Amino acid sequence: MSKNEIGIFSGEEEKKPSEEQLKKKPSLLMVEDDIDIKTLLRGFFEEDGWDVTAVRSGEEAIAELAKNEFEVMTCDIGLSGEKTGFDVIDEVKYRIDRPAVLVVSSGVYISLGVFFKKIESEEAKETGIDYFVDKPFDYINLLTTVKQAQVERLERLNNGHKK
Repeated sequence: MSKNEIGIFSGEEEKKPSEEQLKKKPSLLMVEDDIDIKTLLRGFFEEDGWDVTAVRSGEEAIAELAKNEFEVMTCDIGLSGEKTGFDVIDEVKYRIDRPAVLVVSSGVYISLGVFFKKIESEEAKETGIDYFVDKPFDYINLLTTVKQAQVERLERLNNGHKK
């Protein structure tokens, strides 16, 4: 592989998504123990064309992640059961094919002053979290953030990076 005049490596074609990838619905794992929020979000994402798997506990999420590959995962931190949202994120953060991870939670991150903000620091990325979304949230902004996370995950996979 060589550099061209402007210092960009060439010799490797950019990987494009396959026709099958383009036709299938994007997959979302929703980890949310509040049944009302889970029901509302499931309908919202399904209406937008997502294939949604919704679970209520960290244990269920870990079982789904062992069986299926998801493009995006939205995850509450405080969950019913023994496993927290952080436990779920720890299960996937080093996988090459890991889903983009959005933490959707209330109160935990208000003091950080982040609201639909991309996490930029390498230290924050080491947690395996790509975005924080505070509850209550705006559905359109949440959907926009989920779609952005999906695009970034595809770019990461096409470039051969795990983070």
